[in-house]
Amino acid sequence: DSVTRIGSGAFGGMPLNSITMPFIGQSRTISRNSYSVLGWIFGFKSIDAVCQYFLNSYGSGMDYTHYGIPYTLKTVTLTDETDVNAGAFYNCSSLKSVDKIPNGAIDLYCAFSYCTSLETTPYLPDGVDLLSFTFMECTSLKTVVNLPDSVTAMAGTFSNCTNITRVPALPSKLENMNWTFMGCWSLVTAPTIPATV
Repeated sequence: DSVTRIGSGAFGGMPLNSITMPFIGQSRTISRNSYSVLGWIFGFKSIDAVCQYFLNSYGSGMDYTHYGIPYTLKTVTLTDETDVNAGAFYNCSSLKSVDKIPNGAIDLYCAFSYCTSLETTPYLPDGVDLLSFTFMECTSLKTVVNLPDSVTAMAGTFSNCTNITRVPALPSKLENMNWTFMGCWSLVTAPTIPATV
């Protein structure tokens, strides 16, 4: 927990299977930018790597920073993070699991979008407000661990998650669920939609 900053490419070229780290990106306090995603610690894209783009705020476009995450990386464990920025794991297509999202996270916009190997959602803490497009195109996703009652926006959260068969009860404060389950062809029972939507 004494680490306050991680340089770009600190783990570049290493064929890691898993990593335990205190925060995602350059530092605990970095705002949403190209330094605040997992790829920062692996450096720029090489031939034998998954390409992670930095997703600009709320889908306004792609930054042209391309990071290279090793194909071998399957598991990330966070120990001390107080927040996770939007798009933190965007397009980490080899990632199978992240155990939990730290307390303090509020906005998980596109955090795991296109993580096509992710099989289970991480535990999401109470206090998360925005889950829009968080797990979009996670085509291996089968298990949704929980949906915090604090969530108000779930636009496109599970869109095209073709292997989900059931989901927990929807948050009682939910307001926006546009495209939430679009393309979830294996979902056989729809959850009860709260009156707040």
